[in-house]
Amino acid sequence: MDAFSSTLDNEVLCKNVFHSYLKNHFADLSNDNWHRYPNGKNKPPDFNLTIRNKIYAVEVTETKVIINTRRKMIEEKTFITSRKNFVEEVNKKAQELGILNGLYCVFFLMPWTVPFTPKLKDWLKKQLFEYIKKTKHEESSSPFKVKHKYSIVCQIFKINKNNNKVFDGFANGAWPESQQMQNYVCSILQYAISNKKKLMENIVPSPRILLLRNSYSFANLGLYKNCLPQIEDLNFFHSIFIIMSKQHGFFLFTSDKNWKSLFNV
Repeated sequence: MDAFSSTLDNEVLCKNVFHSYLKNHFADLSNDNWHRYPNGKNKPPDFNLTIRNKIYAVEVTETKVIINTRRKMIEEKTFITSRKNFVEEVNKKAQELGILNGLYCVFFLMPWTVPFTPKLKDWLKKQLFEYIKKTKHEESSSPFKVKHKYSIVCQIFKINKNNNKVFDGFANGAWPESQQMQNYVCSILQYAISNKKKLMENIVPSPRILLLRNSYSFANLGLYKNCLPQIEDLNFFHSIFIIMSKQHGFFLFTSDKNWKSLFNV
């Protein structure tokens, strides 16, 4: 779920996704239309974008998903990345050992607050390798729950014999369509909008565009769209565009009637 791994910095990556999206509708758009840090590096906006002689102030931000652990506060994507890297290690080692014969999923069920220590990783690897070796010649297999100190950390299951790969999956504390999940997505969206309004008002003239990079692994277009009726300060921005990956984004909102029609917002 580390969809944004890139040598590009966050601002440029988001700008590139938005640029690609706009270019489908504004054929004459080029990199020359963008001016980075028009008011200086430490002052908003991040870019000025000129489209058909009109200048738009473009500010980039990111949803911040923070998890409280017993020791410190960490972003959720940090936790997810560590587990994805772990599964990739399992995948690579299983292939080196010659025991991988099929497609396996390691589905994490552990709370995010459980420290992912080297000792726990070693224990998990041992259990996972034993399961992969045991089911090597089976077409598919039932899920096996891997426990540590009486708590279920993950489960592993074999899907088929057609692909030699171990990949990751994740569970979350709330069902994807639950009200709890919906409320959470709305709260991180509102925080991002309010925070940027506070930063930009009385400094950056309209029209303003907010590029919001999604960092919440369980959010999707539908959950974001459902927030619109209750979000405050939408009209502070000309448009809000959500970046979901290095290739994909969508307009969440625009107050421009022409853009609503052009982009089907």
